Amino acid sequence: MSVVINIDIEQFIFHVVHHGEDEPILMEHTPIDGFENFFKLRIREILNGNRFNFLDGSTYLDSISEIDQNPEQFVEVSQHLAQTFHSHQSGNIKPGVMILLKADVDGAKKYILIKYDHEEVITYRTENRRAILEEISNTFSKNKSALQKSAVVDLNDNIVTAVVTDKSDTANITNFFKGFLGIKRFYDRGTLTQKLNNCFIDTMKEHRSGLPPEFTSQASIIFYDHVQRSNSFKDEETIRELFGPHYTDEIGRTFKRKLKSADILGEEFDFDKRIRKPKRKKFRTQEGVVIQYDTIAEETVNIQTVGDETTITITTRKLIEESW
Repeated sequence: MSVVINIDIEQFIFHVVHHGEDEPILMEHTPIDGFENFFKLRIREILNGNRFNFLDGSTYLDSISEIDQNPEQFVEVSQHLAQTFHSHQSGNIKPGVMILLKADVDGAKKYILIKYDHEEVITYRTENRRAILEEISNTFSKNKSALQKSAVVDLNDNIVTAVVTDKSDTANITNFFKGFLGIKRFYDRGTLTQKLNNCFIDTMKEHRSGLPPEFTSQASIIFYDHVQRSNSFKDEETIRELFGPHYTDEIGRTFKRKLKSADILGEEFDFDKRIRKPKRKKFRTQEGVVIQYDTIAEETVNIQTVGDETTITITTRKLIEESW
């Protein structure tokens, strides 16, 4: 995973939403002088996420495209977006702010929308050796759960997508947020599950010299069984479970590299449990010799037939005798 070197916030505004009133509280100007680093750190947290395509007619995409063409319309367009965002009312939605900002992230222009929940905190001050407690509701917290929803868009990408996080449904996205942005999943569950399977197999192949043969020989079954007993993929949590006691930091780094190559780094998703159960390849010679192996070991088996004779060559680091 690449490391973000520089973030420069070029435009920034927020509006108060879901605070119990019919209309949002719209701002004209929200300077963040002295607090830029706080928001830069929050941006770093959301640059990887679930990818979605924009649907034809997405009003959100139209809105940020309008800002891109007419930067002076930034505040006015953000106010219209806040009104639309606020119009969805639910008892499950916490009061907070809708932030819209434009940032330069390592030379790439990003439009970023964030829903930040207010966190109630209690502060104190001392007066004549007495502590006086005060409750503050309107706060920006460093608590990761406070950053509830986000969407990051680069209009200059060859295919414009939204990188989305939604704490209400981390593996997917709530219907409200999906409708507000006008998006659909970039990859379906079947494709995501198969890509993950390939990343797991490729990671295991790269590290098999340090893994026990009884583990590597069961790679496809290990992945299949994990999908059947688990509901969703959650990045490091899943890879640790797949490798179990054999997991190392190096394996974790390789796995993330494979995810990036497969274009799914940062994704969380529900598994497609309909994946085909893997079958081990099995051969029996006329003389009664049985050979069976998992697909991960396929490249170690070479079968050549010339005339009436078949030659099978197996290359292995270690031969283990098993009694029947």
